[in-house]
Amino acid sequence: MDFERRKAWAGRFFIAPWIIGAAVFFFFPLVQSFYFTFNEMDFLPAGGFELTRIGLRNYTDALLRDAYFLENMIASVREIAVSLPLIILFSLFAAVLLNLPLKRRGLIRMVFFIPVVMTSGALFVLMMPDRGGPADGSTMMLGNLNMAHMLGQVIHNQDIVSTITNMMDQVFDIIWRSGIQTLLFLAGLQSISPSLYESASVEGASAWEKYWKITVPLVSPIILVNVVYTVVDTFSATDNVMLNYVLSATFRQLRYTYGTTMAWLYFLTIFLMLGIIFVVASRFVFYADEDR
Repeated sequence: MDFERRKAWAGRFFIAPWIIGAAVFFFFPLVQSFYFTFNEMDFLPAGGFELTRIGLRNYTDALLRDAYFLENMIASVREIAVSLPLIILFSLFAAVLLNLPLKRRGLIRMVFFIPVVMTSGALFVLMMPDRGGPADGSTMMLGNLNMAHMLGQVIHNQDIVSTITNMMDQVFDIIWRSGIQTLLFLAGLQSISPSLYESASVEGASAWEKYWKITVPLVSPIILVNVVYTVVDTFSATDNVMLNYVLSATFRQLRYTYGTTMAWLYFLTIFLMLGIIFVVASRFVFYADEDR
């Protein structure tokens, strides 16, 4: 086999465990959960459960009768619309800085990656705003400075002021959630051949021109990967309002089939958003080894 075919088979080999695991352990529960959405579940005294066919009632209840479902869904979409560009821009900026020939560069990179190691377990729960963690500090600081009032005197548009203050309130959260993206961007930057920058310097290109003509096009595939990862990570975060609403209806109110229905609608929303991102981003992503 030629080199390209060997690389293709190597990729299939590495992804095979995930495909096999998904087919064996995930496919049947996924199909079963979709079937549950068209039924009502009743638990039997002797154990087990019984399903009663109700058609599309769970879907109509969620979309037409539930006063909180669409509200929480819109809130989740609004959150990703605000945080996604901030996370991508900050992680790219941090990766560019970490790629510079600095002293003790390994130590500095480790500091940037520490939040990735810490975003799980009991420590992450303690860092949540409702626990009085640092994520609450930025909001308290802006409140003490009365930032919204000062911006309102300069910008006479409450929607713009609210957007700016919300972004500033998320500073800690943005830094906290940018570790993986920064690492991926750093790997992409290190894969760019220095000879490209040297040739551009010989031709008289400025640092700004080299950044937009060399760096950004060559890391555009990493940008797409980070966008997809950030969307999925945000929609599945423990503090996501829509996810918590689904979990509450399923396991606290014991409305299993209704909660499953909301989860499927939530999944379809994420799937649609990712599809739009792929369609739009495919026009701008540049692959260096692509035949043109």
